[in-house]
Amino acid sequence: MLTKRLGVASYYSVVIVVVYLILSKLTLVKGLKPLITDSPTVLVRGGDIDEEGLRKVHLSLEQLLGILRHKGYTNVSDLEIVVMEENGSISAIPKSDKRPLQPSDLYMSPSPAFIPIPLIMDGHIVHHNLKYLEKDEVWLYDQMKSYSLDRDQLHQVTLGTFNQKGFLEIDTNNPSDHRQGMYNYKPGDEN
Repeated sequence: MLTKRLGVASYYSVVIVVVYLILSKLTLVKGLKPLITDSPTVLVRGGDIDEEGLRKVHLSLEQLLGILRHKGYTNVSDLEIVVMEENGSISAIPKSDKRPLQPSDLYMSPSPAFIPIPLIMDGHIVHHNLKYLEKDEVWLYDQMKSYSLDRDQLHQVTLGTFNQKGFLEIDTNNPSDHRQGMYNYKPGDEN
C-alpha cells in the first residue's frame, strides 16, 4: 500500500517538474510571456505607497515595511520607486538625493574591486593560494609577526587573508582580542 502511494507521489512530482520546465521555456516566447507571467507591480512611486499595487500582489503594509527595512530603507518617502518584479522579488530605488554617495559624485575613480585571498583558515595554511600569489611560508610567518604571532601559534588563527595592499590580515580565535565597552555590547552578556 505504502509503495503504491510512493509511486503515485513520484509520478505527480515528475509531472509538476515537467510542467514547470515547459512553462519556463514558454516564458521565453515573446507572444506567450504576457499570458504566463505577470508584469512588474509598482508598490511605491515618488515616496507614496500604492495601495492598489499592494492589494494586487497580496502584500500587507507591514510586510512591505519589513522588506524595505531589510533593504536598509526606513522611510518610504525616501524612495522613488519600489516594484515587485516578475519573479516575486522586490526592487527599491531611492530618490536621487537619498541614494548612497557614489565615487563618481566626487569625481573619484576607486581602485578595482578586490576579493581578499584566504591564506590561513582555521589554523591551516591554504598552500595553493600561497603558490598562486607566489609567496612562501617564510613570508607568511613574517607577516604573522606583525600580529605578535609565531609559527607555533598558527592554530590560533581563524582566518588570515591577503589584502589589496599586499599584506596579511588576521582574525584570531582569542576572545581577549575583542575590546570591551558599550559599543561592543553583545546581547546575552551578563551586566
